[in-house]
Amino acid sequence: MRERFDRIEIIDLRGDVRRGERAGVDADQGVFNIMVGTSITLAIANNSKPEGESADVYYHDAWTAGLFSRRAKLDWLLAHAEEGVAPNPVPVDRGLLDDMRPMPFLNGDFISLEECFVFLRSGLQTKRDALVYNPQRPRLRERITAFLLADDETAREMFHDTRDRQWTNAKAVPFDDHNISQIGYRPLDR
Repeated sequence: MRERFDRIEIIDLRGDVRRGERAGVDADQGVFNIMVGTSITLAIANNSKPEGESADVYYHDAWTAGLFSRRAKLDWLLAHAEEGVAPNPVPVDRGLLDDMRPMPFLNGDFISLEECFVFLRSGLQTKRDALVYNPQRPRLRERITAFLLADDETAREMFHDTRDRQWTNAKAVPFDDHNISQIGYRPLDR
């Protein structure tokens, strides 16, 4: 379709009642008397795109426009039928074999997770968290130095051996202050 037409408009009216209600959406209704959601695709061929280019694709979402009832969706369609273009379309920049919807959370008014959170991943709690995590850099340095200088029995107790992690391997690595990094540490636990 993108190779044959010059502009494609997708109007997603939603209304899939088979899955039940979605979070933040009160009673989404279908436009037609069917259970599946509905989308209208307008494919325009008016020779407006350069030869060899793909069609511009624009996506309209009923939910983004705050349209949940059948009547509101029909009124919205009728209000823009005369103009032939609905307001605030989201341009779809995808490959020829991809669907014609915006990439999730990358278009429209959504913000990315990277903008929401300072850190991107969180590790698992281990038995050696008390040894390798501390909110104060000097205390962490002291703790690791104490581990490296400890006798074998004390070092074994401090490290809490596991099948995959042995205290002897850890103690063989010299301390390097440059390896300390700031992380988010189980914010919901503590």
